[in-house]
Amino acid sequence: MLRSREGQLVIGAAVLDDILGIVILAVVAALAMGEGLSAEPILQLVGSAWVFVVVALVLSPTAAPAFGGLLDQLRAPGVVVAAFMVLSLACFTAQAFGLEAALGAFDGGLVLRSSKHRHAIKEAVQPLVAHFATVFFALIGSGLKLALLNPFNPANRAGLVMAAFDGAWTLGWGALPSAPC
Repeated sequence: MLRSREGQLVIGAAVLDDILGIVILAVVAALAMGEGLSAEPILQLVGSAWVFVVVALVLSPTAAPAFGGLLDQLRAPGVVVAAFMVLSLACFTAQAFGLEAALGAFDGGLVLRSSKHRHAIKEAVQPLVAHFATVFFALIGSGLKLALLNPFNPANRAGLVMAAFDGAWTLGWGALPSAPC
């Protein structure tokens, strides 16, 4: 189903949504740190994110077989370690280009999804995700500064508007109407 026209459209929309979410996150972070809002850094971030994702999509058909060949030559059962190294390299590369590490992890996932070892990676990582997802969300929640959510403070309003926009977009209110199939 993913190789169908509709499946590719859904994946393309998901990629677009993720990139827009990262851009909105960067804008909100800049506003929270007291930086002004200007178009040039936002456009540069959007352009860099698009280039980064397109490069990952172009390299995916060649990088995934190379990754599989490397695992076959190593004859090691450590697919998780190798996948972690691919994701880490993608994260470090994204940060070197001034992008969020999450976009790098997303692009690393694009490469790994084409690997012949993707099922072994998924099976080995599921217990880790089950344990660490809870820790991740607890840490994110503990770092929340509730004072930034005060709408009566004029300095917080721009960030709250951006957060509301991101929430509306994530819930699908900003999505285009579906075309009849």
